[in-house]
Amino acid sequence: MRAFLNQMFRLCRGLCIFGMVLCVQQKILLAQAPADTLSRIEVTAHAEALAVPQNQAFDVYLTIRWSGKQSRIVVAPVETPIFTNLSIVETGSANQVDQINGRTISTRTYIYRVMPIERGMAYIDGAIIEYQDMAGADSTDISTIRLATDRLEVKILPPDEPTNYTYIAIIVALHIAALAGIRYWRKCRKQKREAVSETVLTSTPVSTQLLDELRSVKPETASDYSAAFDTITKLLRRLCKSEFACDISGKSMTLVRSELEQAGVADELITHAESILKAEEVYKFSGKDMDAGEYQLLYTALEAVLLRAAAGGPAGTAD
Repeated sequence: MRAFLNQMFRLCRGLCIFGMVLCVQQKILLAQAPADTLSRIEVTAHAEALAVPQNQAFDVYLTIRWSGKQSRIVVAPVETPIFTNLSIVETGSANQVDQINGRTISTRTYIYRVMPIERGMAYIDGAIIEYQDMAGADSTDISTIRLATDRLEVKILPPDEPTNYTYIAIIVALHIAALAGIRYWRKCRKQKREAVSETVLTSTPVSTQLLDELRSVKPETASDYSAAFDTITKLLRRLCKSEFACDISGKSMTLVRSELEQAGVADELITHAESILKAEEVYKFSGKDMDAGEYQLLYTALEAVLLRAAAGGPAGTAD
């Protein structure tokens, strides 16, 4: 019975001691824990790339991040990390404050722009960050905290070949010259075709050309006699101008006859021309549509003159 009581006493005493230890640890944790679980400091270091050419500079970033305003953390002057196989080109720093999920997040970044020295491996030793957390601390109870970043490794590759701009310029020049050559060749072909076309037109008598155009408005195929008659009057004016050097546009009937007679035009053509011009005036001022019978007569009159000229006759001139 006594032995049992002794064992129970030891067990109770052990439980009490264990409970006291837990209470002390909890008080210590509560004293050390910040009011905001995001208030811890994060220090990171990273390089812009893990493999870079020997002739290309790159950036190394040392970032300090915490929850709260910029004034909450007092960072001691940061010593420049030790760079192996790298030379520092320039340095800089930047501060930034963001609002994330209603919390203020402050960031301080130190930037080191470095240039590789030779091929192989380059190393950035860990940086030592010393800071003081001013949040909720008394002026007599501010301790300095030290944090260190991991060591970084960067592989230095063979240098990039410089861009050969002379070669590119030659390629561009050849391309432009080829396009210009193609455009010039097309232009020459077009001019040649136009020259051939002009030669064909020049060798073809005007009367033959006009006769071909007249046959496109034959009475049998014309659907609109008024529009077809307008074609006849235009062909008549072109015939007089090209064959007899006589412009009959906008002139009175008396003046037209006088000029055609002076040009030696046969009376038959003058009579046909007068009939066509008179019909033009009648239908122009009356506004009436031309009937098939009248159109047939006027078409036949001009066709007879053009056939005579195309057949190698005196082109309507008086004998």
